Amino acid sequence: IFGGHLLRLAAELAYSTAVLHAGRHCEAIALGDVTFKQPVPIGCVLEFRAKVVYTSGHLMRVTVVATKHQQLIERPSELHASVTNDFTFVLAAVGAHELRRIEPQTLREVVQYLAAHRQHVADGYQAPSSLLQEGMEHVLLG
Repeated sequence: IFGGHLLRLAAELAYSTAVLHAGRHCEAIALGDVTFKQPVPIGCVLEFRAKVVYTSGHLMRVTVVATKHQQLIERPSELHASVTNDFTFVLAAVGAHELRRIEPQTLREVVQYLAAHRQHVADGYQAPSSLLQEGMEHVLLG
């Protein structure tokens, strides 16, 4: 499957996940890391999972992982799962209220949170003041 199609599906899921977390409209700010680990052949079942891993003010980082499920030639009665893609998106919630903080519950979530926090600080994102009233027109890098 064409990588651009996978990216679009991941972006749509990241948006939906962000809206569910924020409870209001969100605007896409940036596409972060994208990893293409394996090809995705036509005919396999593709599963996407998205999660908000970090929030700061009005901004959030959403990770999307794509996993393919396909039959192996040597064991056709079983499905084999393998991760094909990792995507990271930065989105901003429109409105006056800041987002609720992410509170990691497991060691894996702590690692994801810390990695997202480090990247967020390195990127220097700040929510533009115009976002609070009218929506995102452009991104201001601090």
